[in-house]
Amino acid sequence: MLAEPALAELARVIKAGACIEASCKRGKREVGMDEYQVGTWEGWHHHMMLALISVWFLSCATHRGQQSTPALTLPHVRYGLSVLLMEVFCTLTVACICRQVHRQ
Repeated sequence: MLAEPALAELARVIKAGACIEASCKRGKREVGMDEYQVGTWEGWHHHMMLALISVWFLSCATHRGQQSTPALTLPHVRYGLSVLLMEVFCTLTVACICRQVHRQ
């Protein structure tokens, strides 16, 4: 007869499951884990390995960024790129760009 696991062990397993689920969702959303068109096991394996490494890298970068500064979100990056493109095409000054970024 199996002994019942301790409450702390159950909590640890539930938390680990939630973390794994969140990583899989992030992989599908941000690195294309579910967007593969391969015909062989080897091709699928390579795609999944690169996707998992990418999720790992993003998780580490986010964690490292949260320790010192807030991590940039996709809207922040898009806004930054649009401001830089405006500078190139509209020749805005650096001070004007800084004011626009500060307003957001």
